[in-house]
Parts: sequence; C-alpha cells; structure tokens
Amino acid sequence: MGLLSEALQRDDITLSRAYQLINRSVRAIEKMKDMPGKHLKEVMESLEKGNFKDVTINPESTRGQVRINLPKFDQSLVDNLCSRLFNCEQQTYSFITVSSQRWTINVDSPWFEGEVKLEQLCKRFRLSYASICEGFRDYIDNGGAEIPENLKPVVTAVNSLPVTYGDCERGFSTMNLVMSPIRSGLGIERLSSLLFISLIGPPVHLWDPLPYVTKWLTTHRSADDTKSRKVDNLAGQCY
Repeated sequence: MGLLSEALQRDDITLSRAYQLINRSVRAIEKMKDMPGKHLKEVMESLEKGNFKDVTINPESTRGQVRINLPKFDQSLVDNLCSRLFNCEQQTYSFITVSSQRWTINVDSPWFEGEVKLEQLCKRFRLSYASICEGFRDYIDNGGAEIPENLKPVVTAVNSLPVTYGDCERGFSTMNLVMSPIRSGLGIERLSSLLFISLIGPPVHLWDPLPYVTKWLTTHRSADDTKSRKVDNLAGQCY
C-alpha cells in the first residue's frame, strides 16, 4: 500500500496509470489471502517463537486483545480499493488512453456506447466531437496501435486530470517554504511567480542563469545606475 500511495502522488500520474496500479494492488491483496506477505510471515513466526529480533515477546502483553481476521481484513481492503476504480464514464477515459493490450472489453467500430461517453467528455473539455469521434473510430480499427492526431486533444485533456491532491499539498508546502517569516512582505504577484518557478520550472541543474544575468547587467540595474536613487555620502559628517 505504501508503494501505491507514493505512485499515486507522482506529479506525472494519469488516470489510466492509476487504474492499472490500483488493479494490480487489488490482485496482490487477493493473493495474500492464501499466501501471507513477507512481513506478515515474519510476525507470525516471531509470535510462534516468542521472540522478535532477540527481544522476548511477553504473552501477557497480548492477553485480551482481539486477533484480526486476516481474510476479512484483506477483503475489506479489496472492497475499499475497488470502490475507487473507474465507473462507466471513466472506463471510456481509460479506453482511449491505454494500449490495446490492457483493454478490458472487445469492441468493434463504431462503438456507440463508448461514443456517447466520448461526446460527454468532449462537452466537458469543450472540444469538437465530430473530428474526435472520427479519430476514436480509427483508434479502434487499428487496435489501439497508434493514437490518431484528431484524437490526441482529448487524450491530452484526460491525462491532465488530477488523480490525487498531491499537487495541491506540494503547492502549499512550497508556499510555506517560499513565503517564510522573514519574507512575509512578498506581494501576491511576486509570490505567484516564485511558486510557478518552483512548481513548474525546470530543475536547477538545467537552468542557465547567464542570459538573465547578462540582461540584468546590460540594463544598468546596479548601484551605479544613474536612474537609481542616490544616497549622500555621510562618511565625513560628524554628530
């Protein structure tokens, strides 16, 4: 579950990828009903031995505690994950964004049921349904081997949908780092620009500051700039 949580919080996660990962986790948990995982095996063996990493387990400490019904617990996890899988409309999203090897149904063109959902999707993203529908049929005819050009706008739109609140949480964390107590005077416009650079901008090692420094120097944005406000030399004054 930890691996699934980390994967779903990636900034490049898409709906189709999330669907694949959740399905994989469901299958893994279902298998664990008959075959306990590595850590569960370690716990069960330690309880039988009465010792865990050279530490004696006191039987009195577990007295009165209710033992977890592992099959029911695993089934509860499976049901919880399945409730987060795609509904009928979201299955259309997945169908147009995954390869044909992972299609869950066999369809022929024209697939009217899918086209109804596709039309709703186009309305939601304000895209032209006529050209996209043609591309959708071509996509089905070629078995999902290649996404036609006129279908790519809706694919891009679907892949831009957020899967989790990870981006929002990263944004608030970055804002707290940028607008620290000693920089509380930052204006909204400058704060927005700094956040945009931190969240959307390229990594630091890919950024070349030379053009910006050169421009800053050539525009005389320095202490010697004649347009800057001058401060009288007070070194010789006595008080």
